Amino acid sequence: HHVLMTLNRMIHGGIYDQVGGGLSRYATDNDWLIPHFEKMLYDNALWVQTLSAAYKIKPTELLKNTIKNTLHFVLTELSPMDKPDADNLRLYGFYAGIDADSEGHEGAFYVWTKKEIKKILGKQTDLFCSLYNITDTGNWENTNILWRTEFIDDIAQDFGLSVAEIETIRKESLSKLLSKRSNREHPITDTKMLLSWNALMISAYAKASEALSKEDYTETAENVLRFVLKDFKKEKGAGYYRTVTNNVKQYDAFLEDYACLIEALLNVYEITFKTEYIDTAHQLSEYVLENFLDKTDNLFFFTEKNQKDLILRKKDIFDNATPSSNSTMAHNFLRLSVLLGDENYKSQAVRMVESVADAIKKYPTALARWASVMQAIVYSPIEISIIGKNALQKARQLNKYFIPNRVIMGSTERNEKYPILRHNLPINPENKTEEAAIFICQNFACHAPIESVHEAWKKIKN
Repeated sequence: HHVLMTLNRMIHGGIYDQVGGGLSRYATDNDWLIPHFEKMLYDNALWVQTLSAAYKIKPTELLKNTIKNTLHFVLTELSPMDKPDADNLRLYGFYAGIDADSEGHEGAFYVWTKKEIKKILGKQTDLFCSLYNITDTGNWENTNILWRTEFIDDIAQDFGLSVAEIETIRKESLSKLLSKRSNREHPITDTKMLLSWNALMISAYAKASEALSKEDYTETAENVLRFVLKDFKKEKGAGYYRTVTNNVKQYDAFLEDYACLIEALLNVYEITFKTEYIDTAHQLSEYVLENFLDKTDNLFFFTEKNQKDLILRKKDIFDNATPSSNSTMAHNFLRLSVLLGDENYKSQAVRMVESVADAIKKYPTALARWASVMQAIVYSPIEISIIGKNALQKARQLNKYFIPNRVIMGSTERNEKYPILRHNLPINPENKTEEAAIFICQNFACHAPIESVHEAWKKIKN
């Protein structure tokens, strides 16, 4: 309830761009009204991931539309979308962010006076101003930051309209404002591309694809992942670069880059069942162990061992504006331990959590993702494998449910390479060979296979 209420307030507030979609970095007040208008890729990536999880819990139109509008903003405002590869696929990455200032003032691109609104909307002005709390005096520096009222029924009654009619007018009015706003001086876009932030957005598209069952989100996640694996890769060796700006690659990748990329690979695997993504995640995890691990405390340095231009090597422990690279790697190791059946990876995750266990208890909000790793260790992940010709279709149905602590794999047939895909398909007397079987396990101990997705969900829930 608390999470859903908070997201609801943010969606209705000024921190969320009511006209063009996308989330600003933070709000400066308790009501989420007045933002710092800068929009960053990583904030919007984490925002979409959270919205997607929330939508699985409570699938409302508000959450769905906010996911769609945010991803539309990212695709249109933070991506060039103009780089075909050899196979004529549209490969692209995402820019770092958009500045807060234009015309010499913070927020000038986003705010409105009532006079401007009236000139654009005409006879719909009064209704729109009621919907978005617009006044003559304004709510910020004599202008209005749009923030959306939740009392639609009252407004519908006041104007003698149905809620459906109100929504139609709202969409038409926002479209007109967006068109008018496009003629203003735009804030500057930071066209630098960062590996870790792109990986976070790949995960966002993967999670949105799960929640909304949108194939184009899967395609975008894969396209950007292919771009990252190709364009950030070093010409020699197994490593990656940190940034790509105007095709110029710079700086050795940090731990957070590898951690977020491994996580993105695993997330995209779960919506495609392409095992090359697991294999690449495995290779990169071995690279991280070889080049970043401090064996004295089983945590990882932020920079790799061969980087020579540093006075000292620090460790990134705290979960701040983005999750820490160490807590992300602990999550990755736990998932890989199930996917690959490798106890060494689970042991590494356990050792990492043990190193910060006291701090987790003392400062849980500063180590929130660490706490979730601890929980996943104590309450072992649910292992879901789906085997059969329509495994991916059933996975898409199952992925609509909120199952937070789970690992899911699928294949058209039994696969000896991965432990939870080694199940034999049950003999079906009706010879329904297209029907995939769902195996639900924990610590590699399994229930009898199930064909029905709904029955599988009930079993998981219980």
